[in-house]
Amino acid sequence: MKNTIQRAALFAALMCAFGPSFAETMQAPLQEEGPIRTYLLVDSTINELQGQVGGPPAASQALHHATSYHAVDSAMRTVPGMSYGQAYGAGMAGGLIAGVIIEGAIQAERNRAIAPVRAALTKGVLQRAMLAALSKRFADEGRTVDKRVIVPSVDLRVIKRAVGSESPAEVFGFDAKGGPLVTLLSDNRRIAVQAELTQYAREKGRYVRQRQLRATLVSAASPADADALAYWSDQGARRVLETVDTAANLMVGELLAMDPAGLPEVGEDTKVDLELEGERVSASGVLLREDAGHVFLVTPGGWLRILPGRAAPSGEPGVAAVHGVDTAAGAL
Repeated sequence: MKNTIQRAALFAALMCAFGPSFAETMQAPLQEEGPIRTYLLVDSTINELQGQVGGPPAASQALHHATSYHAVDSAMRTVPGMSYGQAYGAGMAGGLIAGVIIEGAIQAERNRAIAPVRAALTKGVLQRAMLAALSKRFADEGRTVDKRVIVPSVDLRVIKRAVGSESPAEVFGFDAKGGPLVTLLSDNRRIAVQAELTQYAREKGRYVRQRQLRATLVSAASPADADALAYWSDQGARRVLETVDTAANLMVGELLAMDPAGLPEVGEDTKVDLELEGERVSASGVLLREDAGHVFLVTPGGWLRILPGRAAPSGEPGVAAVHGVDTAAGAL
């Protein structure tokens, strides 16, 4: 009882000394914590746009071939004067080094063919656009990016070096896993952004993977009657940068919203009818959702494809089957 009287007397004395503002402060709820501190690691292939090598020439099929730039059988056919057999033989005879040289020559030839678009993306523009888009998206999710690092790949060893003595609450990786992050597809009419996104959280002094998403976004096609290279290079490659911004927004949003267990498993024979740019197709995978002109398709192998289109209206099944391709990154 005595202690209660003493505390009441002390409170009254403080009220007299500091006025009503003291009472308001005492009764106010604790302020909410600030944004989550985040580090962002992005694959170094964001430094420049690459041209997809190989892939079927038909525009409608190129839409479904977004990750085929490592398919050897199609890639070799893009080297002028070199047949698949010659290239393959050279690679086998010379071993891995010869194979790497051939692959580099193929990519260089393809990049020369799309020089107007690459030239429009002056040094550092593509990288800055991706970093800015990612930082903004994370800010919208209540996260502040304290540090942004360009890395050759994303793994725990690289994270440890990037973080150093700091201890951000989270680290996000945006990794190309062996292929370019941003690609002009083989028909020159579409841009693809492909990445493996990983969220790591700090637990007991180390970083533990929380979520992981492998995703590809394919842009809408350039107009059929337009010069495709001029279309993508126009106004400092504005449409390429807009595609990068869209990809960063949709992919990060999907990563943070997804179940930590990952995307649903999809059987090899699972099909879904879609309408992609006016063409009805039967695609491998299941429709996760559709939103703002995009369909979100989960394919066998656990890839998320974000494509311009919608679920096909009920009726006849799709007439253009979308077949998988054996590539390093998966299949549409």
